[in-house]
Amino acid sequence: MNQLDNQLDNNPINNLVNQLLQFVSTDFPDILFVISILLLYVYKSFNYLTIYVVGYIIQILVVLVLKAICKQPRPSENLKHFYALINTQKFINPNRFGFPSGHSARALYSSVFIWFALKNYKITACYVILSLLIMYQRIKMKYHTVIQVLTGALLGACTGYYFYCVAYKKIQGPIKMKKDDNAPKENGLV
Repeated sequence: MNQLDNQLDNNPINNLVNQLLQFVSTDFPDILFVISILLLYVYKSFNYLTIYVVGYIIQILVVLVLKAICKQPRPSENLKHFYALINTQKFINPNRFGFPSGHSARALYSSVFIWFALKNYKITACYVILSLLIMYQRIKMKYHTVIQVLTGALLGACTGYYFYCVAYKKIQGPIKMKKDDNAPKENGLV
């Protein structure tokens, strides 16, 4: 560690920024979840709210399954210890793995779902800013690589859009052709 790193570590402003980033990364996906529930409850129907929550849970499960399958280390991981642990063939909590980033997936899931459900630029801008902060922090603190974060973000955005479409179709209901009411034709027009 060089002298500049020591100065940065002892700098109170830098410490405050790091603590803020830690808080953003750890808690903000869950805070976005709670805010989304409140927004959907107030501005949309129960169907949007229900499908949002179900989709959120499914998206978390998909991330855990992908982590368990891919077993990719986090960038801060000691690779020698990591591969020794993998070779033990014992169950390892999928959250130990880095691919894909669950925090990024949860943040982008909420951002995309809320954008399509509410179509509110100000709310969406806040969600996107918080999502970018979360993604930045995951990389800066070496919890994930850029690829792990971007893959998690893409997964979250896609599942958010998919579950919004499910909610929209449920609310819209099945579209049926209207029966011809055999009204008289005017001026010979069909």
